[in-house]
Amino acid sequence: AEEQFSNAIELTPDNATYWTGRAAACMQGERYWDAVADLNEALKRDSKNADTYVLRAQVWLKLDQPTKAQLDARSALELDQKNELAWKIYEQTKKDKATDSKGQLDKLLDIVK
Repeated sequence: AEEQFSNAIELTPDNATYWTGRAAACMQGERYWDAVADLNEALKRDSKNADTYVLRAQVWLKLDQPTKAQLDARSALELDQKNELAWKIYEQTKKDKATDSKGQLDKLLDIVK
């Protein structure tokens, strides 16, 4: 699939769907940074596609970047308030941030003891 999307991008580089498709193929191959690069290109061409932001949020989660995932989920929700996956990612990253902040505080308190 990735090769087909690459060929399509060569023929029609302004088509955001092809960039997103290739990014999805990269994700399947666990090539997450390549997926981010392609999703960035897709968003340059169509910044109004909530699903592209959601896909990039998923990639950020795979790369252990919850803050970036939350930002992309928020961008998706600004475009589509009913996007269930965007809500799920947004809520999960908010919980993770709260838990992480508490975890970091607990570690600091342990050090002080």
